[in-house]
Amino acid sequence: MNMLLNKVGSGALHLSTAIDIAKTVCEDGFDHPAVVSMASLGGDKRKNDERDFHVWLKDLHCHHLELYTLWFDLYSPRDGRLIPTPIPAVPIWQMCHALFGGGPLQFKISLVGQDGEPGLLAFWQNALRLPWGQRHPAVAGQSSHHLSRLLPLCLHLDGAEIFSNSEFYVLSFSSVMARGCSVLDAKFPVLKIPHSAIQEPERKKHAMRVMAAFVAWNFQVLQTGRGPRAGFYGEPFDVESVRASLIDKPLMGSYTAGCVGFKSDLKCARRRTFLQSIMALPAFVNGVMPGSRFRW
Repeated sequence: MNMLLNKVGSGALHLSTAIDIAKTVCEDGFDHPAVVSMASLGGDKRKNDERDFHVWLKDLHCHHLELYTLWFDLYSPRDGRLIPTPIPAVPIWQMCHALFGGGPLQFKISLVGQDGEPGLLAFWQNALRLPWGQRHPAVAGQSSHHLSRLLPLCLHLDGAEIFSNSEFYVLSFSSVMARGCSVLDAKFPVLKIPHSAIQEPERKKHAMRVMAAFVAWNFQVLQTGRGPRAGFYGEPFDVESVRASLIDKPLMGSYTAGCVGFKSDLKCARRRTFLQSIMALPAFVNGVMPGSRFRW
């Protein structure tokens, strides 16, 4: 069963094929509950395979991830006008908390890096020799102990073709220290927006400003190392949500995190709309983000 899930998760096997294999095995008399559950996905309608699969794997391994709804004014071809549109996003601070909860090995591979705390300390000591590091709000006045537990995260924004006729802007993040591991362990999506909905410059600027403000909120949370008391829009959390259970509690033990860079291809770097939006937010990094030309 683990092999089927790994094949589906890595893209080596389509979900419908995995379900067909599970059904065949069940017909041969193998009645392990996990295989029976896999064989039952979708019922008689194959178009429900993906829906049932995601419901079935919800909170797998107690990862405690919840989608957060962001609102964008996006162009609707059907309506011919801008309409408020909900876009699901994975808060960066909550993903970091989930990786910490995945155990010491997962946390080290994905965020801390193979050099451990000495590697983190060496990174920030080097940063403090440079102007951007000296002005970084996550570093100012901090002890060596704190710097050895401060995760340097970077952002990545790029276009991705999901289907042959549709393209999305995809925002993700990763740790500078994560090297030599699978991309599935190192790069984590935050949100995606359909390119067709923000083709006009003003629409794109609006979308980038919302994305930048959301990212800023995430790193304000990560710099404290504790769960926020309210959401991005200032709303209280649902009392039964995972986010409510994390209010004022350590997200990653004694670890915190700060943003140290922005990666993109040359086309996105020339426009720099997203980067400029972030730099316009004083509470984020006081306008000292190194930008797309930053090198570690």
